Amino acid sequence: MTVAPAYVEDASGFRGYAERVLTPGTEAELLDILREASGGAIPVTIAGAGTGVTGGRVAQGGWVISVEKFNRLEIHQGRAIAGAAVPLAELHAAAARTGQFYAPDPTETAASVGGTIATNASGSRSFRYGDTRRHILRLRTALMDGRVIDAARGDAIDFDVPAIRLPQTTKHTAGYRLAPAMDWIDLITGSEGTLGVVLEAELQLLPAPKELLAGVVFFDGDDRAIDAVDQWRGTEPRMLEYFDGPSLALLRTKFPEVPPAAQAAVLFEVELPDPGDEVVEAWHERLVESQALVEASWFATTANDRDRFRRFRHSLPELVNDRVRRNGYLKMGSDYAVPIARNREMLAAYREVLERYFPGRHVVFGHIGDAHLHANILPASDADFALAKDVMITLAREARSLGGVVSAEHGLGKRKAHLLDLQYEHWEIEAMRAVKRRLDPQWLLGRGTLFSAPPPSYNTEQTYKWNYDHPPALPQPLEVPPWPGAWDFCGIPCRSPIGIPAGPLLNSGWILYYARLGFDVLTYKTVRSRERASFDLPNLVPVDGRALSDSWAISFGMPSKDPAVWREDVARAREGLCEGQVLCVSVVASPESDWSLQQIADDFARCARWAADSGAQVIEANLSCPNVCTKEAGLYLSPEASGRVARTIRDAVPELPLAVKIGLLPGPREAEALVEAVTPYATAISTVNCISGRVPGYFGGETRGIGGASIGPRCLEELQMLAPIAVGRVRVIAVGGVSSAGDIRVRLDAGAHHVQIATAAMLDPHLLSRK
Repeated sequence: MTVAPAYVEDASGFRGYAERVLTPGTEAELLDILREASGGAIPVTIAGAGTGVTGGRVAQGGWVISVEKFNRLEIHQGRAIAGAAVPLAELHAAAARTGQFYAPDPTETAASVGGTIATNASGSRSFRYGDTRRHILRLRTALMDGRVIDAARGDAIDFDVPAIRLPQTTKHTAGYRLAPAMDWIDLITGSEGTLGVVLEAELQLLPAPKELLAGVVFFDGDDRAIDAVDQWRGTEPRMLEYFDGPSLALLRTKFPEVPPAAQAAVLFEVELPDPGDEVVEAWHERLVESQALVEASWFATTANDRDRFRRFRHSLPELVNDRVRRNGYLKMGSDYAVPIARNREMLAAYREVLERYFPGRHVVFGHIGDAHLHANILPASDADFALAKDVMITLAREARSLGGVVSAEHGLGKRKAHLLDLQYEHWEIEAMRAVKRRLDPQWLLGRGTLFSAPPPSYNTEQTYKWNYDHPPALPQPLEVPPWPGAWDFCGIPCRSPIGIPAGPLLNSGWILYYARLGFDVLTYKTVRSRERASFDLPNLVPVDGRALSDSWAISFGMPSKDPAVWREDVARAREGLCEGQVLCVSVVASPESDWSLQQIADDFARCARWAADSGAQVIEANLSCPNVCTKEAGLYLSPEASGRVARTIRDAVPELPLAVKIGLLPGPREAEALVEAVTPYATAISTVNCISGRVPGYFGGETRGIGGASIGPRCLEELQMLAPIAVGRVRVIAVGGVSSAGDIRVRLDAGAHHVQIATAAMLDPHLLSRK
C-alpha cells in the first residue's frame, strides 16, 4: 500500500518508509495490532504529530501505528487527563479557560502529549518548572505483547535496574534514566517510543499566575547578555531564552523591527504575585545595570504582547527549518546542555568552532537559563553537510567533557543515536538494552531509535530453549566491506577470513541470520549422539569490573538436540548458505562413566559421520569446554586422547577437513606435543574461545567459561605461542576476545589462518558492517 509522506517524515526533513499505516480508534484495536505484529515479528513505529527533529517517529520499514484518534481531553482542578494525540496548544488553551496552566512549554505547540512524554520535552519554562517528567501524575502505556501498564507516580517497576551515571545538568533526555527502585513513569518518559506506546496521561496543572512581566531585551554584544543572564537567574524568572547575533539577523527577515544595533537578546518572563510598580521598577534597574539597549527593547503590557514574544521565539527554529529545507538538506542542530557553571565555556566553544567552519551560516539560541543552547548549522552544499556532521560530533564531545549531556529535550531518535555511545560507557548502554529486551524481547518497537547498533541477537533473559525456538528474523543481506585477498577455510574457498565459532549458532535459523550479516564461516553449535538439555538460567551473565569489561560468563553445558533433529537442521543450514560461505559442524562425545578412550573417540566419530552426511563441509572436534566438568571437556590436555579422537574421526570421515577445538595450553612443550599428536589427521587447530573463571554470586562458586574482550590478550598470547609451532604442519584458527577489525588484523599477522568472533557478534550482530 502507498503510505502518506506525513506518516514517515518529521520536522527535520528526515524521511523513512513503511509497509502500512494503522490508525486504531480504541485501545483494544491498538492492542490487537501490537499482538499481531509481535506474532509476525513485524517492526512497529509509533507516529505522533511529527514535530520531532531526530527521526524517532520515522519508520525504517514495518508498520506505523498512528495514535491520532487517542484525543480524549478532560480538565479538572489540578490535573488534566489527555490522550496521546492531544496537541499541546489544545491542552494549554483548555487549561487557561479554567485559570490553570500546564508547565511544559516546548517550542512546537502542535506537538502531541504522547510525543512530549516520549522525548521528555521541556521548553522555555523549564528553567522554573522542569521537564515533562515532573508533571506526570499517572501514565497508561501499552507494551508490545499486548499488556497495559497503568501506573501512578511511585508505582515501582517490577525488575531490578542499576543506577547509571547522570550528567549534572538541569535537563536530560539521552537514553533511559535508570535508577534502582525507579517507577514506571520515569522509565517510560523519555524512552522515545522504544519500550511502550503511550495511550493516555494524567498531567499536573498549576494555578495561572496573577500577573506576568515579560520582555525581549536587546544587547549590543554577547558578553553583556551573558552577564545579565548570570545576574537574573537568582530572581526566579520562569524563562530565560537567548538569541545570538546571527539569530537576530535571521529573525529580522520576519521581524524587521529588531533594532539594528542589537547583537544579542534575552527573552525573560517573571511571575508577579501581585501587581505592583515596585517589581517593575526593580526590573528596570536591573536592565540599566546590565547595560542593555533598554529604550530599544520590547516589554509586554498585555497578553497579546506576550503571545507576540512567543511567536518571536518560536519563529526562529521555523525559519531555520525553512532555510535548511530550501537549501535541500536536513537540519543540523545540537541539543546539548552543560552544568550551569560551565555555560560560558560551552558558548565559547560554539562561537570558536562555528565561526571557524561556518561563518555567517549558523545560529545559536535557546534555553540559556538551563545552559541548554541549540546550535544550528545551515548547510548549503554536500561539503557543508558532511563537515557539519563532524562539527556536531566535536561539539558533543565538548559538552560531554564539561559534564554535560548530548540530548537535553529532543531525544536521540535515529539521527542522533550514535551519540549514546559518547554519553555512556558500554555497561550502561547494556543495562538499557537489558530493559529493552525485557519489555520488547523481539526488539520490534521503535527499531533503530536510541540504539544505533542492532540489539544483541541472544536474549539473555530467556532460556536456551526459548532462544533455540526464536532465532532472529532474517535480515536483508548486509553490504559488508570486502576483506582484501583470496581466502579459504581448511582448503575450502570462502569470501573472507572471518567466521563465528559454535557457541552463538544454535541452529539453522541462527546460522542463516549471521550468514546474511557477512560472516562467511559458520560453525553449528556442538552436537551430540544423544539429546542433552541446557543448564538452567542464567546461561549468560555479564561480568562486572573493568578487568572483564564487555565479557560474559557462559553456562550452557554443551546442550544438544536429538540427532534426528539436528541432522535435518544441519541440512537446512547448508541449503541456505551462499557461494563463498562454509558450514562447519562442531561435534562432541557423550561418554558414560565407564567408557574407554576408544569408546569416546568412536562417539565423536559417529557424530562426525552424521554431520558429514547432513551437509557439513568441515568437522570440528570439540575437545575443550570450560562449562562441562566431565571427560569430554578437557581431552585436548592429553596428546594421546587428542590424537586418538582425531584419527578415529579421520577414519570415519576421510573426505572432509577436520579442526580440533582446544583450550588454554600450559606452555610450548604441551603445544608441541598436541601439534605432533593431531597433525597426521587434522587440518586445523581452533584456539580458545573461553577461559575458566568464577563469577561471585553465580553458579554456586563453580567455574564457568569467560568469553569476551577481557580474554583477548591471553588468547592472543596462546596464538603467538602456537602459530610458530604449527606452521607448515597444521593451520591455526584464532578465537577468543576478538571484537574489532584491528583484533582480526593482529591475529592474522600473528599467523592465524582464520579468525572467529563470538561474544562481540552476539552483542553487535552488525559488527562487520563497521569494520
